[in-house]
Amino acid sequence: MKKLLIFLLFSFITFSQELFNSQSIYDADGGLYDWNELRDINVNFYDSGYDSFLTQSWLENTKLTLPASLEIGGLYFDSVAVRYKGNSTFYIPFTLSNPKKPYNIDFNDYDSNQDVMGYNKIKLANTLFDPTCRKEILGYSIYRNYLPSPQANFMNLYVNNELLGLYVNTEAINYNFLDKHFGESDGAFFKCENQDLFGVSGGSLTPNLDYRGMDSTLYVESYELKSESGFKALMDMIYTLNNDIDNIENYLNVDRALWYMAVNSCILNADTYSLVNVRNYYMYQTQNGQFQIIPWDVSESFIGALTFWWGDVENLYQASPYFGYDPYIEDRPLIYGLLQVNLYKKIYDAHIRTIMNDFINTSYFEDSAQELGDISYSSSQDDPNTIFGEGYESNVNESYFFWDQGMGGWNALSGILNTLEERKNFLNQHPLMNQATPIIEYVLQNIENPQNGEEVIVSSKITNTDQVELMITNQPSHFNFISYEMNDNGINGDQEAGDDVYSCIVPFSDSGSFVQYYVRASNEDAISLSPEKAEYEFYYYTVNPEFISGDLVINEIMASNDQTEADEYGEFDDWIEIYNMGTSNINLGDYYLSDDVNILDKYNFPSITLAPDDYFIVWADDDEEDQGDNHATFKLSASGEAIYLSDSNFNLVDGFTFGEQQTDMGYARVPNGTGPFVIQSPTFSNNNDLLSSQLEYNDEKKLIKITDVLGREVAIDSPQSILLYIYDDGSIERKYFIK
Repeated sequence: MKKLLIFLLFSFITFSQELFNSQSIYDADGGLYDWNELRDINVNFYDSGYDSFLTQSWLENTKLTLPASLEIGGLYFDSVAVRYKGNSTFYIPFTLSNPKKPYNIDFNDYDSNQDVMGYNKIKLANTLFDPTCRKEILGYSIYRNYLPSPQANFMNLYVNNELLGLYVNTEAINYNFLDKHFGESDGAFFKCENQDLFGVSGGSLTPNLDYRGMDSTLYVESYELKSESGFKALMDMIYTLNNDIDNIENYLNVDRALWYMAVNSCILNADTYSLVNVRNYYMYQTQNGQFQIIPWDVSESFIGALTFWWGDVENLYQASPYFGYDPYIEDRPLIYGLLQVNLYKKIYDAHIRTIMNDFINTSYFEDSAQELGDISYSSSQDDPNTIFGEGYESNVNESYFFWDQGMGGWNALSGILNTLEERKNFLNQHPLMNQATPIIEYVLQNIENPQNGEEVIVSSKITNTDQVELMITNQPSHFNFISYEMNDNGINGDQEAGDDVYSCIVPFSDSGSFVQYYVRASNEDAISLSPEKAEYEFYYYTVNPEFISGDLVINEIMASNDQTEADEYGEFDDWIEIYNMGTSNINLGDYYLSDDVNILDKYNFPSITLAPDDYFIVWADDDEEDQGDNHATFKLSASGEAIYLSDSNFNLVDGFTFGEQQTDMGYARVPNGTGPFVIQSPTFSNNNDLLSSQLEYNDEKKLIKITDVLGREVAIDSPQSILLYIYDDGSIERKYFIK
């Protein structure tokens, strides 16, 4: 990240701060969900009667799968598990005898170590109600700016070597997703969707978060448990939401929920909590006790006028941003409960304004829709099973009208741009967009790289405000921000009273503290935030830890291990390499590892001797109890965190903070044991000076060619992040390169 040094007319120099990039966690160019990539995927069933079996499974037991082989991007898998997914998107093609049904493909079901480009599941949506095929991809692209959300792009699906059509490939919300976004996956985990099948049965209650008592059987129809347990935690959260709103932040990440509701309203997602149908979201409880809301199935975004199954329904262009579609108010406690709290309502308003300024009032959608259209146009025209073949281009700009045989009349699907234009016009006239908001000119801190005990002061110039807060946390999870008052009184870190520069002394100064913060300014009518996408984005710094000199060092880590090295159980877990760079034996039992500077004894090494110039691998998989004492009691986060090595007296011997990590790439000291950390090919239990990315040739194994992930031959200096090396013995080696 670029750091900008700013000189102020103060008595001291003040530095700009680092801004956490929430988008760094998503796929880069060449990744599975790079939306510029349209890949072919070929599923070949061993059972010729696969359709009858999978259809019956959908009707009776949706968890039943069939084995199949699969090819994608030049990669071949002989055993993946396949089932049909969806609800109406399955049932309607089924009744029309249209083979274009939605697919769920699991790479792990038969082989737990199998994946494609770091993902173990693919979900293919058939874009049933979207002639443009673009609404779901565009919708997710907005959600991802404000809260953890899936990725999506296009794929051409072939079944038994015959083209089935153009699909949207959507990232699964599973344990991999949770680990990537939250650094954990052991909490209570629910898919929130009524469990009745479209056209087959009905009557189950919607997951509207209403309180039904403390009997879990009252909730199973609405919330599908994805973890081993969790209903008690869910019921506690629901009870608090409905009956004790003042304590809701103990059970729910309110800010994420407000962002979710705000995006729903801005892009008119009709098939989720805020508007017509209450469904299509997940909830996961992180270790801090808060449930995190995750959007799902946003294919019915940009729905401005509803006629479809609901008959003559009033248009949604002018739907209230507070209460969704007007017939529902108190029936939606997430909306009704949170927005009764004045603070939450002001934050929600601020989030709406941010989204409007970021996207709705720009040419983002027009440009992105055109870009996606250029990528998929040829495939859309070749799709033999499309349901709305004529609306691919026209439905981008305007509503698409068609004759609905089921309803016996004309029906319509709203266009993307005309819906957004109507929504923009309505919201721009709404009072929430026309508040006299506080104006935050800048946010600065006085020390760029603070040392242990140094006083960090955050200052911000703000006008039209009555109250200014520094929202701050030192938790590695980026949650639990606490309010501290910022003052313009000439004391407590403030330089001059009455100059509209508000200041606050940061309360965390301990060695190794990972400090995250944002500024919240409010007046009677409105709230402003800096950065505007807080709490999903924030400013941060790390207090430089004090280390005692020693010969034991953390020499290399891998926080995103896909297929480099497996532990003794065949699992590709995160790992940490410890190195003795001294000349004497060291008893590891006298040392600890941790990812929390406040809890340094998370993992105690086994009492073994590490000889000079030798290495010890710790598997960071939170599996010590089941898999042995070389397995740590924590995991590493691929999005970045800190790691510490301390002695028996809890003196810090080594440690560092690392940023986003690349899959199957090491983060290693170069020169070995002493140098700064660099991203390079891993040197597992070996000298980091020996780069494994260097090609080695011998008489037994010759390199034939190098291709990209789609099988296209490329040169060795091709600007690709992932290359496949194909050898004469039939082996294929995947290599990652830094651009």
